[in-house]
Amino acid sequence: MKEASKGPVEPRKQAYSSHEGQHSRFVEIQGFDHDRATHDVEKQGHGAPMEQVVSVSSALPMSKPRTIALVLTLTGAAFLNTLSVQACVIILPAIGRDLSIPAARQQWIVSAYSLTFGCFLLLWGRLADVYGKRLIFMYGSCWVCITTLICPFVPSEIGFDVLRGLQGLGAAANVPTAIGIIGVTFAPGSKAKTYAIATYSAGAPLGSVFGNFLGGLVGEYASWKWVFWILAILAALVTVAGQLVIPLPRINTEPKSLKGAVDWIGGMIVTIALMLLLFALTQGNITGWAVFWIPLIIVISVLMLGAFVYWQLYLEKKTTRKPLLKVTIFKDVRISASFFAMAMFFACKSN
Repeated sequence: MKEASKGPVEPRKQAYSSHEGQHSRFVEIQGFDHDRATHDVEKQGHGAPMEQVVSVSSALPMSKPRTIALVLTLTGAAFLNTLSVQACVIILPAIGRDLSIPAARQQWIVSAYSLTFGCFLLLWGRLADVYGKRLIFMYGSCWVCITTLICPFVPSEIGFDVLRGLQGLGAAANVPTAIGIIGVTFAPGSKAKTYAIATYSAGAPLGSVFGNFLGGLVGEYASWKWVFWILAILAALVTVAGQLVIPLPRINTEPKSLKGAVDWIGGMIVTIALMLLLFALTQGNITGWAVFWIPLIIVISVLMLGAFVYWQLYLEKKTTRKPLLKVTIFKDVRISASFFAMAMFFACKSN
């Protein structure tokens, strides 16, 4: 009788074993990451398995200290961007006095930085998508460090404005790629990603606040040149920290052609158009709006922006190449309203 009672048990064990094997194969096929979630199987009662799953949305992409260091490093790029602008605004009279820059032209010390920063954002963003966000971030941070360090040694007005423009060129490379690194490092919808984006968003306003303190204190008790040297030290810290904590991109073993990956035509059109527009708006406040070439430059820049939009639509609808800007997203009223609200906010803030 005992032998008979054991007979039916074996098929059930085999069935359960088969089911467990299918489940493990399914998990393997789906690419389940055991480093980010765990399965704890406990046996209770008559041996029925119970699985306790830890959600992957709450997991960190790396150790907690390194994750915090990563977020602070990327936030440092946004912090340094506004810190540099606001600190320079405070020390403008001192710079103008030492370099013999008239008060009417001192605005270019700030505007040269904003000009290149705003004009090259789209192009740098696309280059980061193609060649790697970490690489562009490191190059941009290193470039900001070098140009900021050299700025105080330039003895002429034009040279100083050119160096400020080159400084903004580096910031245009590391600021947008920083938020891009956050986007690809953290899991979509995770709390960690929400906290990281919130922390990064706080970097810019904090930079504006501390820029007032930096420019005021250093300008009062030391030379204005120390503002740039302190900024260079901070940029160097961001560069070194980025090298240590930003994870390396995954190696793509598949051959990938970079031919036509970057829309150089669109990048050239939108960059020149924005440079002309911002130059005219800035110079108009200095020379006056009655000068005939100021409205002419504005009209040319607006026409070039229209040509850029047409070119992006052509690439998006008629070809397989990726445009710099997918302009069809603005058909969504909510997206258009969000961008308009942000534009009005930053316009009022800049004014």
